[in-house]
Amino acid sequence: MDRIQTVGIIGSTISCISCCPQVLRTYRTKRTKDLSIWHPIITLLANVFWIYYGLATRAVPVMMTTTFVCSCSVMLLAMKFRYDKTLETGINRHRTYLPPTPSVSKVQLLRRKRHYRVR
Repeated sequence: MDRIQTVGIIGSTISCISCCPQVLRTYRTKRTKDLSIWHPIITLLANVFWIYYGLATRAVPVMMTTTFVCSCSVMLLAMKFRYDKTLETGINRHRTYLPPTPSVSKVQLLRRKRHYRVR
């Protein structure tokens, strides 16, 4: 194995490792609110072209790396659609706005402050 292939394998390994933390964190926390839907879509599209390139040039490391990264992108998309409620309903059910219902109005609070003020 020559030096160029070694560098390629190291780069492929780092590329594969780089997408694992996001997939694992999303799986563990089941939270995808902060995950952009466009990142996995664009990554998937780019890697489909890399797979085609790897097939055309018969570059096995390129095909293996891009196939793994594509599977990570597909997993992220699947978790985004499964766990993100905003995609299902159009609204975020966990962050609905409920106006505060104080028992005392602001005017009454101001009157009380004036009443107890030291003169």
